[in-house]
Amino acid sequence: MRTGTALDSPLSFLADPFDPVRPEFVQNPYALYAVLREQAPVFYNADRHWWLISKYEDVHFCLRDRNFTKVLNNSEQSCPFGGFIQRLKSLSNEMFMGVKQPAIDLKGFISNYDPPQHTKIRTPLNQRFSKQSVQMLTDEIAQYARQLWDDVENQTGAFDLLEHYAFPLSSHFAFKQIGIPQESKEICDLLRELMLCFDPVLAERDKLEETTARLAALLKPIVLERKRQPANDSITDLLKHKAEGRSLSHDTVLANALYLVMAAFESTAFLIGNGVLALLRNPDQFELLRANPTYIERAVDELARFEASGQIVPYFIKENVELRSKLLKKGETVHLLIGSANRDPAIFDEPDRLDILRPNSNRHLAFGAGTHFCLGSHLARLLAQVAISTLVQRAPGIKLAHDKISYRMPIRIRCLESLPVVL
Repeated sequence: MRTGTALDSPLSFLADPFDPVRPEFVQNPYALYAVLREQAPVFYNADRHWWLISKYEDVHFCLRDRNFTKVLNNSEQSCPFGGFIQRLKSLSNEMFMGVKQPAIDLKGFISNYDPPQHTKIRTPLNQRFSKQSVQMLTDEIAQYARQLWDDVENQTGAFDLLEHYAFPLSSHFAFKQIGIPQESKEICDLLRELMLCFDPVLAERDKLEETTARLAALLKPIVLERKRQPANDSITDLLKHKAEGRSLSHDTVLANALYLVMAAFESTAFLIGNGVLALLRNPDQFELLRANPTYIERAVDELARFEASGQIVPYFIKENVELRSKLLKKGETVHLLIGSANRDPAIFDEPDRLDILRPNSNRHLAFGAGTHFCLGSHLARLLAQVAISTLVQRAPGIKLAHDKISYRMPIRIRCLESLPVVL
């Protein structure tokens, strides 16, 4: 049973500037989260000019309260990824200074809007990503997972489970739902490059322009083709929708085609990867699930709680608000620590213990809450359920190839560099 270790001097964390690229935070954020929850649940970092909200009750409140917004009402409103580039500048000596407007308008992502614009974009997508619609894909997903595992079983020696299983499964059905040709491997590679554009350690100044230009060259013809020839996919849904008698703009459709495939591609693959790693490190839970396949829905909720792929969600404050006797001022930035909320002992007993039969694991906030609750949550859950069920049943002897597991640097995402395993 692995639970994460405390820092040598946890109190020093509150005295020093919060640095989310410190190696000890990237590899194990939970020790730092515990310090925050216990000693400074609403913590202001004067050097970074942001608030950190770490307790479940407060994070849940902020996610649902309309005073916490994705739109900052000034000349820098709706920054890409909810202001993510702007905040990364403060972490990396303004590494994005001089970057031109990307070929795809990242400010147009649905995640950067509140209602009514958020509603206009989300409404045409709701039906396709509803639980009822997604459940109709169960047999197809199961068949494709078996097909992928047939190939995996031919591997000799150690191999990367993310590359050979999690990413192919998640990208196949993300592309299918959104309307991207399945052979577009180049898009997968570019999506990974785009995520690195927001990495404060690895990002290169011109990478954002270059990567979005190449993605635009691939996605624009698909959108134009859907205008000429509608299909059964999300791009068509967006193109056909009219709100108040007006269609969504071409730029909005293009931006959200990119957003949807990026969100589904990365978050689902990392949910699968993080979940499998947690089970391999807790063999009693692996065996419990293998002996009881019907536990899979509860297991995936617990795995999402235990190692959420989305760890930190940024918001702005519309109007002054008091939280735990702290005054959060209009225009300030708050980071909601989803990973911390999901490990809050006030909600989850023994939160650092993996328990696939935990009675309230479905209260996790891995998919958010309120207006910005994850549109693709039902698809992500189903893909993770099928992927993990297939693996557990077909590879009872699967093991980590070694214990040197490392995580990538992106601040908001808990993502493995790789997941080397042997059968």
